[in-house]
Amino acid sequence: MSPPLIAAAQARCIWGYVMVLPGLLLAGLMLGSLGLVLSSFIRQLENFAGVMNFIIFPMFFLSSALYPLWKMAESSPLLHDICALNPLTHAVELIRFLLYQQLNPHAFVWVLVSTLVLAGAGVWGYDPARSMARRYGQALDLSHIALQCAVGRRLHRNRRETGGFALIPVG
Repeated sequence: MSPPLIAAAQARCIWGYVMVLPGLLLAGLMLGSLGLVLSSFIRQLENFAGVMNFIIFPMFFLSSALYPLWKMAESSPLLHDICALNPLTHAVELIRFLLYQQLNPHAFVWVLVSTLVLAGAGVWGYDPARSMARRYGQALDLSHIALQCAVGRRLHRNRRETGGFALIPVG
């Protein structure tokens, strides 16, 4: 191969890496929105990792990340249909096509709609005052939350002694 052809091939390869960045960003937003939806309905932090593993691992194994979608169609039509409904499949296909400097419009629309739906559901389901109100008995204003973060202590409701919020060290 002559040096100009090698330089052209390298430039084409680099351009594929540039083209894939928006696809990676969109896929990351989709998965982040899925995490936001799940976290808005999970009550305890300890359960979040288990639920995420219960959701993410099947999504990964039922996507086209390991096997192409056409190969799954040869295996089982039902498996192909399940994989075709998986938004992670379309995110993988979008990234794969963008690396080859091609746009897969079907995958792009699917990932964009999934991102918007999941982000909307996550924003709708997320209510920070709900969890703080349940934990401390009433809704807190932002100054108490900022003070809690800045001092590194937790708020404790002590009605008998102070009649309001008291700072106590975590220990």
